[in-house]
Amino acid sequence: MPELPKKRKSVACQRCHKQKIKCNGAQPCQTCVQTRHECNYPERDRKVTVNESLIKRLVAENEELRRSSPGTPQPSSLPTPPTQPPQTTANDESGVQNLLVGEQARFSRHDGNLWIYMCEAACSTFSTTLSRELLGNKAQIDVIRQAYVQENDLIKAYNMENFSWPSRPQASMLLETALRTVGKCYHISRYSTARKALDMAYKDVSTVDELTISKLLAMFALGEVYSPRRSADPQGVPGLMYFAQAKKLMRIVPERPSIEHIEIAIMFAIYSMSMNRRYSAYRHIGTAMRQSIVSGLHQKIRGSLLPDLGLQKYRKVLFWSVYILDRQIASKSGYPCSLQSDEIEVELPTDDGLTEAEREDFVSSEYLTSSIKLAKLTGVTIRHVYSRVKSPIPFTQRVQNVFKELTEWIESLPVPLQLQRESACNQVAHHVTLLHLAFNQCVILATRPMLLHVFRALKGRRSAIATSTRPAVPRATQTLAETCIHTARHSFRLLTRSWISGTLASLDFFSAHYTFAAAMVLLLSSITLPQDKQNDRDDFESAAHLLRELEKKGNFAAQEYLGHLDLLLSSTATFEANLLQSQIEANPETSMENGGQGGQSFLQTTNTFGEATAHLNEPITTEMAIFGAPIQDFLMEGDIPLFDDDTLASFDWLNENMMTPTSLG
Repeated sequence: MPELPKKRKSVACQRCHKQKIKCNGAQPCQTCVQTRHECNYPERDRKVTVNESLIKRLVAENEELRRSSPGTPQPSSLPTPPTQPPQTTANDESGVQNLLVGEQARFSRHDGNLWIYMCEAACSTFSTTLSRELLGNKAQIDVIRQAYVQENDLIKAYNMENFSWPSRPQASMLLETALRTVGKCYHISRYSTARKALDMAYKDVSTVDELTISKLLAMFALGEVYSPRRSADPQGVPGLMYFAQAKKLMRIVPERPSIEHIEIAIMFAIYSMSMNRRYSAYRHIGTAMRQSIVSGLHQKIRGSLLPDLGLQKYRKVLFWSVYILDRQIASKSGYPCSLQSDEIEVELPTDDGLTEAEREDFVSSEYLTSSIKLAKLTGVTIRHVYSRVKSPIPFTQRVQNVFKELTEWIESLPVPLQLQRESACNQVAHHVTLLHLAFNQCVILATRPMLLHVFRALKGRRSAIATSTRPAVPRATQTLAETCIHTARHSFRLLTRSWISGTLASLDFFSAHYTFAAAMVLLLSSITLPQDKQNDRDDFESAAHLLRELEKKGNFAAQEYLGHLDLLLSSTATFEANLLQSQIEANPETSMENGGQGGQSFLQTTNTFGEATAHLNEPITTEMAIFGAPIQDFLMEGDIPLFDDDTLASFDWLNENMMTPTSLG
């Protein structure tokens, strides 16, 4: 993937930093010039901290190389001392195991000897982990995913003999729905080509080949999924008949795939996600990526071979759509992507040199470029935060690098794709909302383990907090946990507004997924932050209600996630009852004075991003909801530890019973 230009992050002057306003970094800055204030910048000592174990390891490796070098004399009388492994301390995060995920992979038994790998980045796995924390580390949790279109339903639709095409007006509506919803986010076809193929098919179907027919049927299936609907389809799964017939025409895997084969595989992957068949979608998009590699779409093609700029963009938007979906679908289960970014040479899509008709024939280049950067960042986040591979880069620095790229992404976002302040009361285009929800989900992925760590650490210390003046967790960890909570609140507002405006796709997998991810964080916040308990608990109940509404309309993912929320609610009730009982037993008089309301402020939060209970009609932007002075201070810090000695032991349970029943994704 070509290097993307990085915008230099300037340090704010002291007055702008104190006022929490944007500073252009000049000397003096623009704000101080306008307000006629003295402009001073903080002096920062940029000391680089190097772990002692890293130095010892480098010295040992240097000695080993000297001994093994042919030209280096070796003393014959003295034995060569064995190389000692580097000694690590509790706070030494360099070159050690990622403490957030444990040393062993997690599995769930499916059937007989079949085990399913469960990555900690998946929301279903996080839900199981949270339920286990609430009920006790030894609790056995078993939430098997059954809410998806079963194989028998697919076989029945596949073998249907009396299949009939939709009427011409209905076909046009289904095609336009697919192009104006899915086609705004990913490339599924050139708009003009799809409309021309539809006209030909309804004039004389014998003039259209099977590949084109399969492509039209796949678009009909997506049109059914993304059409507005008030209730579940009484005739079954919307679009399933079209999807099965499209699959039926693609029985043979092509030896030399065409562009149409790749477009159809993309649509199969998107439709599989709407059926909550995530593993099937992962396979379909993997097929699309491998077909793209065979076709050389990931490579830069010379202008002499392909002088047509429209065809050049065709290849680019097709490949990058596969790239985006490959990472989006893989991230929902925490699985590896099909192609690494450093293996990609094709340029990012642009509209340079295209006619107006050609520009309108594809998904927006600005939108696709922003999605590409975000998809890459999502993959980096999962690799840095959830990988069990030992890394020489300290964990704190990896998290800082992720947040620096997150900051750069939001700052480089084109104006048409930004959430302006007036957007809080106005309707926002669905594809723009999805882009910001995907960004928020990336932030949640990067910070959610920190929030769980805060809860886990404070749960173990609750009996000692009242007499201790030492913070329960490092301030940097608190900052990341707070960011996770504010991001979830922001996602909840975006989803609620989309539902109210009627732009939320009721059968879309991602609509349910983002709602579920935000709901879990809101519930955990209501447990960890007693001062915001009622507000976040109310928002959690509203998010659960939204999932129930999506379930009524036939959303399979919403049905699955509601099962997880039911378990989380019962686990939370048990945890809070046990906590209240322990507080009454420890201090009966104080508990009675509080009216039996146990719980104290575990996390010392500061609402630097505005009021935590902001009303839905308040103007918000992604930057306002997520970034503030604490994050900027965190990015300027050195290699500070995110874990202290007392809380590292709380991760011991991750190495126990890794092959026990758990959430089957």
